[in-house]
Amino acid sequence: MKFSPETTLKTFSPTPRNIPVNTAIGIGDKQMALNKVNHYYNEGYRTFKFKVGLDRALEESILTSVCNKYPDISIRLDANRGWSLETALSILADWKQFNPEYCEEPVQGGIFEELSRIKTTTGVPVAADESVRDIGSARRLTEGKLADFLILKPSLIGNISDFLHICEMAQNSEIQVVVTTALESAIGRSWVYALASMIDNGLAMGLATGDLFEYDIADDSNLFKKGHLCFDSVMLNTIQPDSEKLKNLKSVWEFNI
Repeated sequence: MKFSPETTLKTFSPTPRNIPVNTAIGIGDKQMALNKVNHYYNEGYRTFKFKVGLDRALEESILTSVCNKYPDISIRLDANRGWSLETALSILADWKQFNPEYCEEPVQGGIFEELSRIKTTTGVPVAADESVRDIGSARRLTEGKLADFLILKPSLIGNISDFLHICEMAQNSEIQVVVTTALESAIGRSWVYALASMIDNGLAMGLATGDLFEYDIADDSNLFKKGHLCFDSVMLNTIQPDSEKLKNLKSVWEFNI
């Protein structure tokens, strides 16, 4: 894993700016999902990623309610490779009515050629996430223009130079990039924020994941305001391990052992 050590050696050019971010909505209970959308909408979020692929009728009902109530939001779908090709073609043809920004990893196995067929047949843009983890997979996707978006997790790509190279390949192929975290601690997320600040394409990034942690080693929640990450280079030095949080985390760890 090269990402963490290399961050101390590379010279960044992070750009101070407000980065729009999305929030993820799990679909299990309709009212809970609608309440969560309402909460984040009131917090200023305007891009929502819905986890789909389990219950078509329920998911369609939620998407219909959300789009009717909030016509000014952007919808993203994440099927987590939950559909067969035939199911993906059928569902996305119907769900084009919701005008999704993209559907992430729609098919089982993440077969590259099927991603291209889905976007061509349904008119719904597709995004590669698990399908792009290194230079080789990124080259195949970009040279063939098999996806419309690359969801890049710098920590999983492994090093900054490869991340930047993939971004360049995507740009040359007119493929959009969305930078997301991979459930790092607040310290790891801060470097992902820095990399995301260098991608100024107007798209919401997947950076608001700190609230998924019950315990973390630092608190960066104050950086998020009105659906944006308020980033500046000074911020990198303010995210430091908190001794009390480390103590709490240690006690939880020891208890579970």
